[in-house]
Amino acid sequence: MRDLARTIRLLRNHVGVLLLVSPWMSTACAPTVVPVREPRKACEAQQVSMSIVASDTINPSAQGESRPVVVRVYQLREAIGLNNATFEQVWRDEKEALGGDIVMRGEAYAYPNTRTEIAFQRNPDANAVAIAALYRGHQGKSWFITFDLPPAPGKGDCRTADCEDGSCGVDANPAFAVWLDGTRVEQGSQHLQDVTDVRRVRVVQLGKSAGEAPPPPAASNP
Repeated sequence: MRDLARTIRLLRNHVGVLLLVSPWMSTACAPTVVPVREPRKACEAQQVSMSIVASDTINPSAQGESRPVVVRVYQLREAIGLNNATFEQVWRDEKEALGGDIVMRGEAYAYPNTRTEIAFQRNPDANAVAIAALYRGHQGKSWFITFDLPPAPGKGDCRTADCEDGSCGVDANPAFAVWLDGTRVEQGSQHLQDVTDVRRVRVVQLGKSAGEAPPPPAASNP
């Protein structure tokens, strides 16, 4: 009987130890779960928007009559060549004048008292975009303007919608504005509200090659 009682006491002690150790062992041996962070979306492409606002006095003839003007859109590696070139050099042989700076170019028409919204995909090799108007009576260097492009896709994350200070990444859709008046090309953000009639707004999507001359906008009453 003594041996039986001793055996029962030993079993009870072993069971108590197992009950105390088992919860600790299950906690210590459980795998640590680390949340997986999804990578931030990298910019795959930048869509550049260019608003070209034309006054009612662009490209005047000798008699003072306004005329449409051909507008060239250049994506350039560097803008130095264009800054040093003459109007005649660019007009007659842009490849010779600008050399290897041209990454891509497009062409559209701007009409008096209209706004032309041009969109194109940014080439990652381009660091600047230029707008050149082929005026008949050009003067000095006022027939073109250049803008620096933000970092190319792949060099940073896309900017999020709630980013206000520009620290959230690359601007995926940079936008610029140009003002055409007389024989001048100027920065035009302050003129975006000059033409609000939708009948005087044209949308042009540029491809990899020069665009064909678009038809003039439908006549409308002022």
